[in-house]
Amino acid sequence: MIYGWDISTSIIGVTTLGDNGKFVSSSYCDLRKIEGILNKGEVASKFVEAYCSQDSLNVHYVEERLGNFMGGRSMMQVLMTLAAFNLLVSWFIKKRGGSISYIHPSTMKSILKNEGLIIPKGANKKDLTLTWAVLKEPNFPLTKNRNDKPQPYCYDMADSFGIARAGFLRSYLLKDAKRTEASSD
Repeated sequence: MIYGWDISTSIIGVTTLGDNGKFVSSSYCDLRKIEGILNKGEVASKFVEAYCSQDSLNVHYVEERLGNFMGGRSMMQVLMTLAAFNLLVSWFIKKRGGSISYIHPSTMKSILKNEGLIIPKGANKKDLTLTWAVLKEPNFPLTKNRNDKPQPYCYDMADSFGIARAGFLRSYLLKDAKRTEASSD
């Protein structure tokens, strides 16, 4: 199985793909009402348990933190907290037998551009990613509130779908390149 993780201190999104890259499911863990990073970590640890096994064939893709750092736009304390929490959740995954591969946001953006996700400068990345996920995967779990707006966790699940899809495609492209290289030798 292939897992994509969108990790933040407010909502964790996770998407599961089959080994063939086909969508299986998306889910989330809402941490917004939990105070303190250690308490959030405890809840996140239990959430991670449901997606990890000792099967070494499972691959978990996690977006690199601070990879999309924009000087002057985010407070350093917020960035450090996000990086620490990303590491903590990554450690939970690793501890439970998951193989972790990090994806830089620019690598993900480049890979998904070929999949139809194009995010122009100044555009609302979250809205575009959610729209793309719903169009790309008919079974994507989009739920709306009473004002007909997507629930906040849908954005995190859409990001995790993008991470899983980019991870799958990157590994597929790397395997294909190695086959091509081996056959030309």
